[in-house]
Formats: sequence, C-alpha cells, structure tokens
Amino acid sequence: MSTTAKVLEKMNLLLKENESGLTSEELWVELMLDKELSKELVDKNGNRRNGVVVGLTTRIKTGKVDNIKVI
Repeated sequence: MSTTAKVLEKMNLLLKENESGLTSEELWVELMLDKELSKELVDKNGNRRNGVVVGLTTRIKTGKVDNIKVI
C-alpha cells in the first residue's frame, strides 16, 4: 500500500474520532503519533514529507476522494 493510501486510511479513522475536523497541523500531529506511518512521513534528514498530505488535500479538494471535505 502506498504512503498516500495509508495516510488516507488513517485520515478517515481520525476524522471519525474528531467529527468537528482537524487543522492541517493537528492532522500532522496525529499522523506522526502512528509509529509505523510516521517512518514514511519523514525523509532521510528527518524533515516532514509535506507533499504526501498536500497531494492528498488537492485530491480531496478536486472531489477525487469521497466523504472528506477540506475547508
């Protein structure tokens, strides 16, 4: 499974738990709490791979992902 697919799966779970939604920063905090996923969300220098979440956000905004809304 790709990192993007894993983030989307985790995002769905997080949003079910947080019905009022999450800010981008809150989402990152929650994603990084997942020990396995967090390994895929940082590069070899320890920097966040922002492109994973940005790309997913773009897909959500353009309607390519069901049941999630970006405001």
